[in-house]
Amino acid sequence: MLEKEHKLAGGSQPMRLADAKEQAQLVRIESIERRLDALGDVAGLEEKRQRLRLMKGLLRWQVESDFKPRFWQFSKDLRSVNTELEQSERQRQRLQQAVQQAPGRFKGFAMRIDALKARIAELQPALNQTLQAQADELKRLASESLQQRKVGLDGLRARARFALAQLQDRAASRAGATP
Repeated sequence: MLEKEHKLAGGSQPMRLADAKEQAQLVRIESIERRLDALGDVAGLEEKRQRLRLMKGLLRWQVESDFKPRFWQFSKDLRSVNTELEQSERQRQRLQQAVQQAPGRFKGFAMRIDALKARIAELQPALNQTLQAQADELKRLASESLQQRKVGLDGLRARARFALAQLQDRAASRAGATP
């Protein structure tokens, strides 16, 4: 790429930096030139050839007069592209390196996972036994609590009956005492 930049910097090929419109105009002018040349030395075409040379010269002059700013922009864009290409290449190399190293990084994890799976399988029966023991203990505690509440409710029921009996006795004794 630098070779092309140096060739362009020499100014030997300014038309290479012509924009698409200018290049299309140049192609059209050259096509017309070929047609005129094919016609040969026909009377009245010399003036048209002169006008065509003038248009071609004007086009070349415009491109050549804008050459330095165009070349500066071209060089700037070229450096930017080169920088991005270098960054892209560095990223590609880092990615390739990561892809190559990835299996080694996960190898240790696979062994650790297998060891932990074995440990989990080993602890599972003890865990199940502990869970069953806790469930049994919770059932026993709930049953005891319900028994205590039942005893308390039975006591309240007995006191309520006794209080009702006392109220009935008082009501009966008041009813018998009043004539």
